[in-house]
Amino acid sequence: MMKLIVLVCSLVVTLNIFAQLPPSSQAEANRQEAQAEEERIRAAVKKDLELSKRTPKSKLITSIKLPLNLKKRLKINDADKDLIKGNKKLKIVKLWNDECGNNRIIDLNNEKCFEQSEFSAGSHYSFYHRDYNQLFFGNIGYRNDDLLANSNPEWTQILVDLGDISIVKVEAKSIEVVNMKSFNFFDSEKEKVQKHLKTGVSYKNLNLLASSKLTLNHTYLLRSIFFDVVEGTHFNFDFIYAFRIVEQKDNVATIIWKEIQRKRRF
Repeated sequence: MMKLIVLVCSLVVTLNIFAQLPPSSQAEANRQEAQAEEERIRAAVKKDLELSKRTPKSKLITSIKLPLNLKKRLKINDADKDLIKGNKKLKIVKLWNDECGNNRIIDLNNEKCFEQSEFSAGSHYSFYHRDYNQLFFGNIGYRNDDLLANSNPEWTQILVDLGDISIVKVEAKSIEVVNMKSFNFFDSEKEKVQKHLKTGVSYKNLNLLASSKLTLNHTYLLRSIFFDVVEGTHFNFDFIYAFRIVEQKDNVATIIWKEIQRKRRF
């Protein structure tokens, strides 16, 4: 009996000791490996994002080469630069109004569309990549006097016409920007949201649209929401830009713009 009592006591003491010990070396190794893998993925994503800041042009998408005649029309001159002089946040770009963009086949009898068949390349501009291309994220288009905020399966874009207000006054804390940022939706509902944006979504005194009539001296907001998955890790980009139409001449719109928000969410 005494031996049994001693054995039981020894067993209890042993169990208490094991209960106070850290997890097994294998479990700890698995935990550390999983943590290291998570940190590696986050570091890779961060590195890619930092690289995109330094080199705006995507290596995965070829930049559009503008026709020489169009390039001359979209060139930023000294008078244009004076529009943003003294404000480091503002940038400037010119967009071509593609009046023949809806034509699937070029009408040879339409001299204008025939001669300018390649000019559509200058009708889309990405604020994020700072390049002409409708395949780039954070882009606006200009066609038949309309501004286009194109969406696709990877990203959704929202456009708002703020009217004739100074772009300088539009900041992250502006009520219009705050309200626009609060409009949220899940990835699974993108197609539904995109469909409603075609006719307009009324939200907190804002009219959220996929396209809007381009109006001289009006300031607009563009929100671009991009979803992606990297090795099982879900993340998205949520950028907001403000831009203002300062001139319309010879089928070209001159636009000053700035970035309001550059947000990343895991």
